[in-house]
Amino acid sequence: GNPRLKPNPAPYLRALGLLGRPAESVAALEDSVVGVRSAVGAGVGVVLGVLNRDGAHAAAEAEEATAALLAAGAGAVFTTTNEAIDWCIENADLAGSQPPAKRAKSGGDCELSLLEEKETVVRRYFEGVNKKDPAMMASCFAETVELRDMCSPSRGAPRTTHPADMAARCMEFLGAHPDCVVKFEQPPVCDRAGEWVWCHWVETGTWSGNSRGIAPEGTPLDVGGHTRFLLEEHQGGQKIVKQVVYRTFADWELRL
Repeated sequence: GNPRLKPNPAPYLRALGLLGRPAESVAALEDSVVGVRSAVGAGVGVVLGVLNRDGAHAAAEAEEATAALLAAGAGAVFTTTNEAIDWCIENADLAGSQPPAKRAKSGGDCELSLLEEKETVVRRYFEGVNKKDPAMMASCFAETVELRDMCSPSRGAPRTTHPADMAARCMEFLGAHPDCVVKFEQPPVCDRAGEWVWCHWVETGTWSGNSRGIAPEGTPLDVGGHTRFLLEEHQGGQKIVKQVVYRTFADWELRL
């Protein structure tokens, strides 16, 4: 990605330089994972997430977005920008203050070995994608998986599926993009509670293969997204039981 854009801290560092203010003395309000990561990377003293969501699926989206913003490093997440601003005004005289929500979310530490195991399973899933190995991909999932695609026409409606189906779905995509490569902009990392693993990824390649009867158009593949994985103990190891994804779509997918 462009090194001058978020999640790189450069935008915040430039703004701080222009303001002539130390990073620890300011607050940042962000509604995206990349924005939170940019502010945290620049050393901003207080980083707050804001939702600003409405509509029929606002509640479901808010739950997922809140967890993602907290996992990225936000001290707390507010429903609206005005609520976050009010908190900042009320606490302006408290140097280095942090919202109570951050302290509440800091508990429930998980054993390091378990966190690493969960992150390793997610890495293995993406390794299977890069290796075009359906068995490797399927091995990362529990017998039943809940999939929520927040950017699809379903608007995040839960769909129950199985490991073989998850792998087959990926292989259809890879059939259309045989040279597809997945890279992490944010590698898999557990949240503070040690339950969800999240990552930010990009896929590059070319639409050069015929998949599901759709002829290739030769357009470049340049998509990305943020995925959260819930893992639980299944058959002696950690397995993915729920996958929530926010993403952009490839041209091939738009033809389906």
